[in-house]
Amino acid sequence: GLPSHATAKEIEVTDEWQLVGENDTLPAGMHVRMDLTTGEKWVKRMDPEENGGAVTITNDGSVANGPTTPGSTNSQDTAEQPPAGDEESYDFDMMHRTLAQLPDDEQHRMGGLPELPTGKTVASLSPRERELFETRMKQIWKQRQAELRELEKKYVAELPQVLKDRIESIREYLEDPVQHL
Repeated sequence: GLPSHATAKEIEVTDEWQLVGENDTLPAGMHVRMDLTTGEKWVKRMDPEENGGAVTITNDGSVANGPTTPGSTNSQDTAEQPPAGDEESYDFDMMHRTLAQLPDDEQHRMGGLPELPTGKTVASLSPRERELFETRMKQIWKQRQAELRELEKKYVAELPQVLKDRIESIREYLEDPVQHL
């Protein structure tokens, strides 16, 4: 077959999110998002009505920082860290993709994920279906985020001490490996 670099193509960007292949190229000025849980990159045409990202990659490859429109939020804002304000902002498609990666028993423990038709986005649901989907996803997401915060408090807060203890243990071993056999 062809080497992977020979299969690169420029994505024809639309108004809907679409998955970007490893070697695909993008025209400048597009709205790009990376799912940090899967490493997948998604792209769509920039919508001036949406909250734009705070980072813009120009034609020459340089990076311009700062909001693209008044009131826009930083591109690092996520559903788990909604922008400041009265109303929280969620990316339900990303939330569904992320939670769908959990093991079946974990999904079942949370009461299961609401169905999203294959290849469809939340925007393609009827208003009533969308309301039900979003309500359930918010419940699951908030529950999951609370659980992750508790785990973080329990285990990550102790991480510096755990690392110090491990480093000390390794130093002791390196000073006298025979003693530790």
